[in-house]
Amino acid sequence: MSTNPEEGTGSVGLVCKCTNMARSRCPRSDCSSTSFEAVALEPKRSNFSYLAIQCAECGAVVGVQEMENTAVQLRALAAKLGVPFED
Repeated sequence: MSTNPEEGTGSVGLVCKCTNMARSRCPRSDCSSTSFEAVALEPKRSNFSYLAIQCAECGAVVGVQEMENTAVQLRALAAKLGVPFED
């Protein structure tokens, strides 16, 4: 599964394949979806882009994260500088 929101339609579908665990559900009482997607956000008056994790059915936002993964950026910078990067 691709996590790059710039590929395809701009969103990434996330579907839980759990069998023995509770499944995440949309927080809206009128929606019982268990499918979520990551959608690129560009808030007004913001210098940064974000990913909204939202219900794939109704669009209710359940979380927001930075568009750029900090660890990936640090690894790339360390590689350019020739500095080992360990987790």
